[in-house]
Amino acid sequence: MFRFPCWKKARQACRLLALILLFFTLFISCLYLTQEHLLFGKRSITAARVALIRSTYSNAEEIVFRTPDNVVLHGWTIAAESEKSPLFIYFGGNSNLASEVLNFSEYLDGWTLVAVDYRGYGLSEGKPDEKKLYEDALLIYDETTSKPNIDKDRVVIMGYSLGSAIATYVASKRPVNGVILAAPFDSISNLVRNYIPLKIIELLVKHKFDSLSRAPSISVPCLVLAAGKDAVVPGKNTMNLVKHWKGETRLCLLKNETHRSLIKDSKSWSAVRQFLLSLPEKKIGTAGTVKY
Repeated sequence: MFRFPCWKKARQACRLLALILLFFTLFISCLYLTQEHLLFGKRSITAARVALIRSTYSNAEEIVFRTPDNVVLHGWTIAAESEKSPLFIYFGGNSNLASEVLNFSEYLDGWTLVAVDYRGYGLSEGKPDEKKLYEDALLIYDETTSKPNIDKDRVVIMGYSLGSAIATYVASKRPVNGVILAAPFDSISNLVRNYIPLKIIELLVKHKFDSLSRAPSISVPCLVLAAGKDAVVPGKNTMNLVKHWKGETRLCLLKNETHRSLIKDSKSWSAVRQFLLSLPEKKIGTAGTVKY
């Protein structure tokens, strides 16, 4: 029986298309199922490490918070010596432990430092997800600012990388005097689009961490720390967030730093210190605003 050559070519093309669709489906499925692992690089902490922290930072105290869903969050605080002090809350990156910020507490002289591990990190219980991390951050803010040794009218929050989205969220929901964002990004969807420029990807992102939508509502000053050699967060994603921030923004670009080294560099923390000193000691207004 005679067969037309075009039919054979059509059949080969269909097979190739089927293979492409299969590969694409497997790729998308893998991305969807593994995104928590990629986004939340959970880290545990050993008893030996906790003991070392206790001995190294004699002025640091362990703190715990119990969430409404009965999860215990563990963190650290270094209280200022004054009877009533301003508050500095720190939210780390996706592979950082809260205790790591204790190395830089000297730059926060006069401020009470609070840093708490995310769910599933360090000694904190539970499993992280965007909604729960937001809720936990508000809980930490509310319980800490209610303490008698804290001046609730002077609060600054700082977030690094993933923590920048959490800090931005808190600033959109609670009154603060200033915000510090290190290696911040506009949204996870925009980050992913740098590598996979397909519209469907946005629909598959479970945890949006969309700071871009909140930035226009935040009127307080913001210090942005950016690394010139950041291979994780492209500069355009940082600047897009800066462009939409309603309040005053101050950009500190450290050209020779990478995404990971930025938060450990003394120049970053010197900039943090200068930012804190520059903030007016004024009463806080509603969330995202300062009364002058």
